[in-house]
Amino acid sequence: MKLTKAISMFVSIVIGATVAIPIGTTSADDVKSPIEWDGTADTTWYDGEEKEQHISSPSELAGLAVLTGQGRKMEGQTIILDNDISLKHYQWQSIKNFYGKFDGNDHTIYGMNIVSTSDTPSTQNNFGLFGMASEATIQNINLKDISIDIEKESTNFSIGGLAGFGGTIIDSSVSGSIKCKNTASSSFNVGGIAGASHTITRCKSNVTINVYSVEDSDIRIGGICGSMDEGEIAECCNYGQIIHDGAAQYHGIAGIIGLLAVHSQTSYIKNCYNRADIESSLDSYGIVGRLSFFDLKNHNYEISNVYNTGNCTYGAYKSYDYEGKYSNVYYSSISASKGTDGKNDLSTPKPVDNMKKEAFATSLGSSFVYIENELPILKWEAKDMPISTATSTTTTTTSEPTSTTTSTTTTTTTTATTSTLTSTTTTSKPQISEMLTIEKEMAIGEKYSLKVGSDDLTFSSDNEKVAVVSESGIIEAVDSGKTTIVAKNSRNDVVRIEITVTKSLPAPEFGDINNDTIIDGRDASILLTYYAKTSTGYKGNLQSFVGEQIGIDPLTGQTVITTTELPQTTTSKKTTSTTTTTTTTTTTTTTTTTTISTTQTTTTTIPSVPVTSYSTSAYSIPEMPTTTYLSVDINHKNYTRISNLQISINSDMSSINDCYRNIEESTTRIADLNRTYLSHVKSLNSAYINLEKAKTQGVRTYSSAGGWTYEPSAAAIAKAKADIENYEGLVESYKGFLQSAENNRTYYIERIGQLRYRIETYQNQIQSLL
Repeated sequence: MKLTKAISMFVSIVIGATVAIPIGTTSADDVKSPIEWDGTADTTWYDGEEKEQHISSPSELAGLAVLTGQGRKMEGQTIILDNDISLKHYQWQSIKNFYGKFDGNDHTIYGMNIVSTSDTPSTQNNFGLFGMASEATIQNINLKDISIDIEKESTNFSIGGLAGFGGTIIDSSVSGSIKCKNTASSSFNVGGIAGASHTITRCKSNVTINVYSVEDSDIRIGGICGSMDEGEIAECCNYGQIIHDGAAQYHGIAGIIGLLAVHSQTSYIKNCYNRADIESSLDSYGIVGRLSFFDLKNHNYEISNVYNTGNCTYGAYKSYDYEGKYSNVYYSSISASKGTDGKNDLSTPKPVDNMKKEAFATSLGSSFVYIENELPILKWEAKDMPISTATSTTTTTTSEPTSTTTSTTTTTTTTATTSTLTSTTTTSKPQISEMLTIEKEMAIGEKYSLKVGSDDLTFSSDNEKVAVVSESGIIEAVDSGKTTIVAKNSRNDVVRIEITVTKSLPAPEFGDINNDTIIDGRDASILLTYYAKTSTGYKGNLQSFVGEQIGIDPLTGQTVITTTELPQTTTSKKTTSTTTTTTTTTTTTTTTTTTISTTQTTTTTIPSVPVTSYSTSAYSIPEMPTTTYLSVDINHKNYTRISNLQISINSDMSSINDCYRNIEESTTRIADLNRTYLSHVKSLNSAYINLEKAKTQGVRTYSSAGGWTYEPSAAAIAKAKADIENYEGLVESYKGFLQSAENNRTYYIERIGQLRYRIETYQNQIQSLL
């Protein structure tokens, strides 16, 4: 039985046709509507001496804004929200100068509306649920359907869904829209979660951001955060589109963060992804839009385990000569119009279909979860996913080992109750969450795997005499009876699997028995040998038997280590056949089986691999322009203008020298990349050859009941396939690196031509002034 998809945060079981029933939440009739705001502010709840205080209405939340506006910073105090509330009918005034902790208790605030235009100007410079909260912690809160519309002429302002300027933001989400129109030269930050912040963890943004800026502006726009000064964004994702119009002197526009300022402490962007498109006439990036460095000797930043599939200019991040640490940085090969950004951009392009493979999710690390035929998601997101199980039909076979074998097949229907976890929450959390109970019928020796999407699970069996469960979630039936397997995570969410073990074994069907992707005589040989062994008392199931035969457990992929007692054989010198006699102790019948040693002659066909050397473009480098320094008398009427033109010529000549140096470096890099590329092509060809060899050149194995059999090496096949996938990815990546290096060289060649033309213009102007 193949298991897919995810159960809540951690377990996924799929059996047959899917149904979905809400569990662990209140029913539709019981869900309370959010409390509507009447536009008033209530501060009567506040006790200045209490460290933990609860609010339960929009008016009390507005009261918090009034209190902080009066200078109460809430330092050392925690404010907890006890209800879902709605702010949609009135204008929200951001909570400013908040220094405490705000815990949303997994509740939702709907319809927050903030407007500041030329008609209704605001004196504030930080806009969001919280305005200024740079020393605060904001956690466990969801904002839905926000609407922020800001038009500003002043400099240095920040806009974000949860905070204009935040401190630490954890386990929260925002959806809705932010509009910003900058009508004067200024610096500003816009982000779906925060305009600026220090730490953002496990947050999701689905905020459409629309920004207009004017010339001489310094803009920082990010799907999660506009700018961050020495901090960390971890396990965050952005689904909100970014649209920018206008101009800017400096800009950073990206799916995760617009500007990351790097200081002496290491800053991190890790375990994040962006799936939203970015539209801008300026360059935009999938992950990080811009870096600024305050310590040019120590480039303390790290970008790791991130991917981007949204359309933008460059796939992942802006490249600088000040290199930090990069690992597992990916982007969709069709999403970035210009690919990688310069020689220091080490991000890897990948086809979207390859990004939907389990190997890709695994490469991103333990913070991500693989979902079949989908892009990876973050582990914490799985709590919002449907639990998919269903009604299943289990077939069991009763058989008695005699000289004449008779099989009786019966069908048992097992019903599994399923659920869908929704984003609706209750006001209190039970200590133990009974998430799902599943019934499962197994046969002695059968194994059953729980596909897990979390690494904090513990498994236990109520009766290990009936069935045991491994640390990785593989259940093995031991003897007939009933037991309960319990899977529990660190939050005490529980899934119970009620196991009934029978003595009978399911009747195996003929197919790709040895899992080598080919149905042939070797599969038939294994199946027939398995039938022969079961008739003599063998209690393992087909999966276990295949593992013994090929050395790999098809369920776990682990190497099977078996100890087989050497059989007593009698071999005639005049014959090559072997006769084995096996006596069973459960019946008085002696069953003699003979296995014919299989000899197979094959011809290995090596496929042609359609990969060739990367063909670099032809290019020619313009010659250095000839210039003559003219000595002009200081009293000449155009002395100042001529001197300035001479200075401009000298500056452009220096720039041309830099271009020549960069062209030389790019050419060397292209040669180095091409050598590595060809090495990977060679390895890819070898992997294809090894796969064909593995399929056609196997090993002869001996078993006490089956004798000598010929089997292909499943381990060798698996390794060759893994090598092919690995080297295909490397070949594709280095194609991207080569193209990026060529684009770099072409830019500097074209730049020389532009500078030559400008120098000639300056020289003509000098001649006319003499």
